[in-house]
Amino acid sequence: MNLYDGVLEHQELDAAAFFRDKISQFNFGGDLIAIVNFQMLTNLHDYIVERTKENLIKAEDYLDKVEVLGVKNIVEYSRTRLRVLKSPPPIIKNFEHR
Repeated sequence: MNLYDGVLEHQELDAAAFFRDKISQFNFGGDLIAIVNFQMLTNLHDYIVERTKENLIKAEDYLDKVEVLGVKNIVEYSRTRLRVLKSPPPIIKNFEHR
């Protein structure tokens, strides 16, 4: 799951799709942290692929709902990732080397 998170952070979408598919086949056997983490990553993935208001709301609503389960670290980490994605990318001006 850390690899999936890493490729999402670098927005390597082909690799992210591969990891998403493979991880979705796992049986988490009631491991709450793994289930929450994977769902959060898939919501983040959906938002990276399609930055729509609906995908953002879906991700934020999920975090609001699971926060009461006591997975505060995952929720805070996820909210930070969403805030970074919501902000506009930096403006990089071309400059000449002299």
